[in-house]
Amino acid sequence: MEPERDPNQKEPLKSRFSGLHTRTYEAELLISGAVVFGLFQLGPYLTRNFEAISSRLGGHQRMLALLGQTYLGLVIYSLIGAFLLHLTMRAFWIGLLGLESVYPKGVRWSRLKAGPAFIDHARKKVGPLSATIEHLDDLCSLIFSFGFMIAMVFVYSVVIMLVSAVAGFFVSRIFLGGDWFPQVFWAVFGTIMGLQIVANSLDRLLGTRVKSDGLAGRILGKLVAIAWAVSPNRWNGQIQLTLASNTSNTRMSAAILIVMLTLGFGFIGAMLVRQGAIRFDSLVYFPNTLRESGVDPQNYRSLRPSTFVDRRAPSIQSDVIEGPYLKLSIPYDPRRYNPLIREQCPDLEEFRPSGIVFGRGEPPSESATREAVDCLASLFSIELDGRPLTDLTFDFTREPGSGREAIATYFPAAELETGRHELVVLAPSREMAEGEPEAEAIKYVIPFWR
Repeated sequence: MEPERDPNQKEPLKSRFSGLHTRTYEAELLISGAVVFGLFQLGPYLTRNFEAISSRLGGHQRMLALLGQTYLGLVIYSLIGAFLLHLTMRAFWIGLLGLESVYPKGVRWSRLKAGPAFIDHARKKVGPLSATIEHLDDLCSLIFSFGFMIAMVFVYSVVIMLVSAVAGFFVSRIFLGGDWFPQVFWAVFGTIMGLQIVANSLDRLLGTRVKSDGLAGRILGKLVAIAWAVSPNRWNGQIQLTLASNTSNTRMSAAILIVMLTLGFGFIGAMLVRQGAIRFDSLVYFPNTLRESGVDPQNYRSLRPSTFVDRRAPSIQSDVIEGPYLKLSIPYDPRRYNPLIREQCPDLEEFRPSGIVFGRGEPPSESATREAVDCLASLFSIELDGRPLTDLTFDFTREPGSGREAIATYFPAAELETGRHELVVLAPSREMAEGEPEAEAIKYVIPFWR
């Protein structure tokens, strides 16, 4: 006899899409394929644009751009990793479905030619084919949700950094005369992150000891509510709390930490490999850099890919000069050159403040522009075939394609002899910008042919 049902007891709530729960794999496969394709296109675009942005920044602003690039890159990497793993697991799952359709009984242990110990152990570990298919289906759905949760944590970090940067900018500009921006940024960032730790710790320690309707309970409730408002749980609470309450909380936290650390080390490692700081090859007789020897494609605009972003390397139009003039272009790197300009030309006024600027402002006078470009050009030493070039006139410019700010000069090349020539540019190093007494300039050797 069935027990009498309590009329006050409510049935468990289900969404109106509960009938689709058994067919989520169709949507998962469609979304995974589309998102992976889109993210592979987005990765290089993100890197290229952040490199263009960071090349225009100096000091702490460049650090913020690097942090933003890192976190957004981690969002993309986490989604790509999750969806690729999901597609791989789904492909394996589909293979098992096909196997089950051909052999619905699965493993026929009585016909398996193996020893009894192996068969006994295999029975325990392999299990029925149908159970493996169902378990793999559940695992794929969990990977799908877990990947989104990790991505949302990284997105949350980007948003908190952006809020901290905006707060630091306005507080610094309005109340502190434009100074102390990094200190304000880290103070706001630390307050937001620390509030969550303090609120959750106090709730776990004192939550059961105070009355919820008392003063201490109300204060604790308000503190937890504020911490919730600025925490990632506001966005991914459904996923994280569902997973944490249905699995081991320790294993869940460990999985999140391991995945985030793995992604972080992977992304930073990829950046170091791309920059040449980490190498894996056997080119023991090949120089680490072509800056002082060889034909480096970044020194020739005709050899650069369309997605190349000028950073610091000077360049000429081609490795073979056919026209009457050779154009030398040197990108403007504010991180290295601004301190030296202030040191060598102390009377030169800045055209606008550093950082975010609202409005176009007044254009500088022709004399101020000429003084600025001449001061910037004086930081470089230029030689052609061992002969110093001292009478060059530079102008401000933007490179076609990348739009990178630079200074450029033209000098005659028609009278140069046929054959190989060598242009040498000595540029200020980061150590020189930081005032180190024994710092040396960076030497760029640009061979070309006439």
